[in-house]
Amino acid sequence: MGTELKTRDGATFGVYAVILAVYFVIPDMGYISPSLSAIGERYGVDAGTASYLSTIVSLTQIVSALVCGVIAGKYVSRKVLLSIAVTGMAVFGVLPVFFSPETVPFEILMADRAVFGLFLGFLQPVIFAFVANVFRDEDRRATAYGIGNVSFNVGAVFASSVGGICVGIGWNTAFWLYLIGLVVLVFVLVFYKEPLSEIPQEEKAEKTKITPLAWFYMSVIFIAMVFDYPFFTVFISALIDHGITNGVVGGQLLSLFTLVGIFVSAGFGFLFKHLRFKVLPLACLMCALGMLLIFVGIGFLESLPLVIIAVVILAAGHMAITVGAPHHVSISCTQAVASAALAYTAVAMNLGGFVSSPYVQAVASFSGTGDYELVFLVSAIAMAVFAFIVNAVARKKRSE
Repeated sequence: MGTELKTRDGATFGVYAVILAVYFVIPDMGYISPSLSAIGERYGVDAGTASYLSTIVSLTQIVSALVCGVIAGKYVSRKVLLSIAVTGMAVFGVLPVFFSPETVPFEILMADRAVFGLFLGFLQPVIFAFVANVFRDEDRRATAYGIGNVSFNVGAVFASSVGGICVGIGWNTAFWLYLIGLVVLVFVLVFYKEPLSEIPQEEKAEKTKITPLAWFYMSVIFIAMVFDYPFFTVFISALIDHGITNGVVGGQLLSLFTLVGIFVSAGFGFLFKHLRFKVLPLACLMCALGMLLIFVGIGFLESLPLVIIAVVILAAGHMAITVGAPHHVSISCTQAVASAALAYTAVAMNLGGFVSSPYVQAVASFSGTGDYELVFLVSAIAMAVFAFIVNAVARKKRSE
């Protein structure tokens, strides 16, 4: 027969229900972002210390993603792992609602967020592998990853907008939002079915390894997160410092970035079908161009229209990488190791976002002025160079 199981490759309602539900809550660490200042005030800590409530989540997500690559599908079924993760995320997410600064110290709140991050960190690698195993056709898989990222972006908008409303009610009201995890749990229990995977017997007979090409595509998302993430952390500050606009308009530009990301995610299947392995180098080049225009628009021309154009270009390029990197990883290695490879892809994404902070600090310190505009120029140069490297790899892939 040559295969162990029959393949299930169907775009059923249940499949998409699970994909949309899980992707929607992946950015839920942002539910409390608008409340960080209020939390800091109640606990008597500065804004920098309060920000660790988000940073600690990113760090522990890396740990759980690494663990997921080892145990998912081998020692624990993905459905069980996903069910436990969503439940733990909901429980530890909502727990601070019952905290009081008078009785529960800030260190306990930090510990709660760390455990929350451990559970949250399982979601991304599990759903990456789920998509890869269910959709055997490359084009349909690309579409599924794109649709999932549409839900991710909608979830991010929900996190910032509803989270902002919650902070007006109370400093810890936003923590109630994590009960959404219980709704996701129902979707997982009802609709999630372990994909039937077509694994050739020769793959089962010998120990297979993640290919160098798959590792390379993981590096693409890592590099993109390091050099693009300053847009989310220092972009608004740079706009205000140079008198381009105020924080309100800056927030609207972040929303524009998300809106463009939704459209690119929705059309990624079409892009991959027609561009194939040209997608990632073009996306890297668009990121470079977007960053360069932000640098020029802020530092030289002080032009808001040019900055708006730059945001659109950067958003299109970055989202194509965010969707495309996991897809390229999944089709660059055998199915026997795809789950582990996609878990490491999630690690690369989170690690890149974390490394971005010291990168920004290093560039700002080197400039001697503390001005963040130079960060965008360095990022533009780095992404442009990397675009040619990715293109060289893609050209070699196309010639094989």
